[in-house]
Amino acid sequence: MIQRLAFHMRGLALSGVAPRGGNYNNMSRDSVYVSTLKQAGVILGGEKALARHLRVPLNDLQRWLDGSEEPPRQVFLRAVDIVLEATPRKKP
Repeated sequence: MIQRLAFHMRGLALSGVAPRGGNYNNMSRDSVYVSTLKQAGVILGGEKALARHLRVPLNDLQRWLDGSEEPPRQVFLRAVDIVLEATPRKKP
């Protein structure tokens, strides 16, 4: 799981989305949250489906998606899990 998370975060860095403390293309760390939540929403079929899956109010999710607030860590990690599960794995 840690290796998959590291791979995902490396992919975000290459796409110009900087992890906390990073400075890729001057993107804020909020972009990691927003990008991950948006990817999870696409995978699940939209904001409403994502809110249901994460068991959070849609209003809260929309604030996290627009970057005005950070999601709770546990919610963010569940979104990361959604993205990781949908990411094809390389065969050795």
